[in-house]
Amino acid sequence: MFLFHRFFIMISSFFIFISCVTTGEYVLKKENNENLKETVSEKNCEESVSNLFSKASSYFDEKKFDSAEILYENLIKCFPDSEKVPYSYFNLGLISFEKKEYLSAVDSFKKSWYLFDSVADKSDAVLLLLDSYRFLSDWKSIVADSNNFLETLNERDVEESVERELILRRSEAEIELGNIFDGVLYAKNIISIVKKENLKGETLYVPELAYGYYILGRSILKEFDKVVFKNDIDTLTKKCTLLLDAQNYFLMSIRTGIVYWSNASAYSVASLYLSLFDDMDKYPYPKELSPDEQSVYRCELWNKTAVLLRKARKKLELNLAIADKDDNHNDYIDKSMKTLFEINAYYSQKEFECSGEENEKSFH
Repeated sequence: MFLFHRFFIMISSFFIFISCVTTGEYVLKKENNENLKETVSEKNCEESVSNLFSKASSYFDEKKFDSAEILYENLIKCFPDSEKVPYSYFNLGLISFEKKEYLSAVDSFKKSWYLFDSVADKSDAVLLLLDSYRFLSDWKSIVADSNNFLETLNERDVEESVERELILRRSEAEIELGNIFDGVLYAKNIISIVKKENLKGETLYVPELAYGYYILGRSILKEFDKVVFKNDIDTLTKKCTLLLDAQNYFLMSIRTGIVYWSNASAYSVASLYLSLFDDMDKYPYPKELSPDEQSVYRCELWNKTAVLLRKARKKLELNLAIADKDDNHNDYIDKSMKTLFEINAYYSQKEFECSGEENEKSFH
């Protein structure tokens, strides 16, 4: 589950799947180079569904995902009416999700959602479906399917934690779609409910608060992006005010101690500083300046704005330290590492152009 107990499958090695459509057989090559043959269309259809599901699940547990995938697909083909089919689709979704094949994950999770009988199983499938949409930035589908899920079930049958998570998912999606008022309203409502349940003010390790504060930070970040920098005090003041307001919410998310949202929030704060730096750095030089004067102007501007890169760098280093401490890896860690590398390279270049190696050392 992406928000509260996100399911991570760590791949330690890759497997090669070679398929041959001859005499109805597929040949699987295991990672240790031993040859394993599984007859998909004939032999496996003669096996009991329980044995086939057990074998597929053993491969799944051993992280032999290519082998598991073939057997789950074969089970669905051979025993379409079996009670194991929705679980096979669900595990196929997990495999696709781990491979970052999110379109395939969407297909599998949606099928398992429709086929599962219990509300708990349906809830797990829907939340992972929404996770897949999120990685595809398919915000419209998040809004649609979160609504569909609640509308097709009696709300009393849905766990309160699941309902809140669905509301927060919709909140984030509405904001990303530009419906900021609605998105903020949903997030603030959940935050208010959770705070009332924690009258002592205990906010550590409360996932709803971590996600809710992150969403509110994102709402202000979207407003920040809309303000066009015009190299005047008014727009600069407005962007700086929005930056500080967004940063406040992101820091509140970080303080909850939920690693994933701490990583997401730290990366977002760094992105704000980088965005403001880019606005100022790329603004056209005054036309009346000569080439030499432009060079001086550029370096004076750099001396004034370099602090923004230093702040961004500090947030990214915090982000990586949080993840390293908890032995955690997620998509925001990858983004942070990439951005940190770009900042260091750009900083070194600008220091070389304007100040030489002596001032470059002050950055580190």
